[in-house]
Amino acid sequence: VNMFVATFIGSPQMNLVEGTATTEGSHVTVKGTNFQFTLPAPSSPVNGKVIVGFRPEHLTPGEGASTFRAEVEVIEPMGSEAFIYLKSEKGNVVARVDEAHIPKVGDTYTLTIDPAKVHLFDPGTEKRLN
Repeated sequence: VNMFVATFIGSPQMNLVEGTATTEGSHVTVKGTNFQFTLPAPSSPVNGKVIVGFRPEHLTPGEGASTFRAEVEVIEPMGSEAFIYLKSEKGNVVARVDEAHIPKVGDTYTLTIDPAKVHLFDPGTEKRLN
């Protein structure tokens, strides 16, 4: 419903990064310094600055239609998986990956996300837009 709820529930909390949205027909393109997402357009057109939210478990290693690239800053091993902390100009991001996809600190890491798992928030009201 809003950014407070999105960051309050879940551990680690939802990632939030700044972006710009442009509605183009049935899709909205959301761009930031290290990412570009193409999402189904919400019922009302979204244009301008937005806060983009996505959960660590919804990021997967590799290229896709909706990608995020950033430098690996910290790796927190958790047994069969790890939390990867990535440094970005528009916000830091945490990804949960399995042990087969653990990068090295300092690597530029590319992750993809299912567009259905991306949330857009109004930066002023902090309410969810999609």
